[in-house]
Amino acid sequence: IWEGLSDNPREIFHRIRVLHLPRSTACLVIGALKDEGYVEGAFDIVGDVVDSRVLARVVCGEAGRITPYQSRMLARRIYARDPWILDRPLYVLGMTTCTPGPGCHRCPVSSGCLYSASRSLGVSVGTAVYERFFGRKTVQKSLKSWL
Repeated sequence: IWEGLSDNPREIFHRIRVLHLPRSTACLVIGALKDEGYVEGAFDIVGDVVDSRVLARVVCGEAGRITPYQSRMLARRIYARDPWILDRPLYVLGMTTCTPGPGCHRCPVSSGCLYSASRSLGVSVGTAVYERFFGRKTVQKSLKSWL
């Protein structure tokens, strides 16, 4: 499936998606191929629930979760050269300390986390930062996410 395309992970991703695999599974397959050295080139993070939760807290200061698309967009802004490099650290952080009930007091990145800083200061910064990245939350945007 990836023969002759070792430098084009996006094309391999599209070929895998033709097999009707879920997006997240296809991303993990590409990531495994990259990690094992079969494929080179930039590729996105999975953007699953865990990635979205961690990025929403660390970058946006949001208690809620951002969409998978928004998490991939943020990862591209953080490390445009190859966002895939961020996927494993985000997953590990999200499964160990940045869980649904966050353990900010034991988090290794709490000093650089907007969510942790806003909690310790007792100030909400989430809405302002979120709007800077993605625009205002509106009823229309919320309805689109349901459709």
